Amino acid sequence: MKRKVGVFSLFTFLGLLAITLLLGALAWAQKKPPKPPPPPADPAIAYCVSGPQQLDLMVMNADGSNQRAIVSERWVDNLNPDWSPDGTQLVFTRCNLKTNEKGIYIVNVDGTGLRKVVDLNYVTHTVAWSPVQLGDGNYKIAFTDRAKLPDGTLEADEDLFIVNLEGKGLVKLTDTPEQEWEVDWSPSGDRIAIETYNPAAPPCDLVVYQIGYDSISDKFSATLLGSVIPPGSLLDIAMDVSLNDWAKTQGKLLVNVLMTQGQPDLWTIDVSYLPPPFLCRLTFTGAGFGSFSPDDLKIVFDKAGTVWVMNSDGSGAKQIAAPRGLYFKGLNWRRNL
Repeated sequence: MKRKVGVFSLFTFLGLLAITLLLGALAWAQKKPPKPPPPPADPAIAYCVSGPQQLDLMVMNADGSNQRAIVSERWVDNLNPDWSPDGTQLVFTRCNLKTNEKGIYIVNVDGTGLRKVVDLNYVTHTVAWSPVQLGDGNYKIAFTDRAKLPDGTLEADEDLFIVNLEGKGLVKLTDTPEQEWEVDWSPSGDRIAIETYNPAAPPCDLVVYQIGYDSISDKFSATLLGSVIPPGSLLDIAMDVSLNDWAKTQGKLLVNVLMTQGQPDLWTIDVSYLPPPFLCRLTFTGAGFGSFSPDDLKIVFDKAGTVWVMNSDGSGAKQIAAPRGLYFKGLNWRRNL
């Protein structure tokens, strides 16, 4: 009798266990599936922030999310980023504060593959990656720098240079008495806009050069087309006019204009209407460095250390990010959507 009870108890236990497992499986099946992982970061905007004894190269999404450092190193300043045409790499200037070594560098957007392109003598001006391959079949980086003279000394002012991505084919395109500073390419890659400064005739001017290539001699040249600031205009009497960006798809320059002491504002100069260029003021409450979106419908800009986006006509401005220590120059939106 005891044996029968033991067998019966065993079958009862096994039955209850099977029912429990079945109910657990059904309950598990009815649970909501786990949330998918967040989408990978889609860096669209490059910028720089200051840290202890350094400036870090950063990227964020177009909505201000996924802010992360690409290049960060103590005692190294990374400045003035510009995107490769396909949006996979960044070119920027870099200065080692301990050794005073300066140069133009390229890095992948995931932070790998950091390499030097060419040495520099001056690193605070912008650099620009050509949107297309030029006549010799190579992409070029345009920049301004003080050239080294045969005796080893440096020229007194900066001139315009272009160089291949590997650091080869360095060409000095201009030799002017003016100091040439910020640079950017036209969408077709056949023109370069440059901010210039002549201490004898301030304020800054904006000029455009036509970039030519002779396939027989394999030589590049730059022909001055002239200033894009109309004489007698508000920009002509401004205290300072600084080049920010050349639109990705059209003939518009984004410039930062300081009319009087105080906050500068953003303007556009439509150089497709030469002559004279069509001017449009976009902001009236202060704005720092800015850059066009890939389709030119929006503009990202900094304002008092925060990042904003607005429509390209100046409407709909909204803050998207507030990175700590945002560097005042170099906020840049990539070319490809």
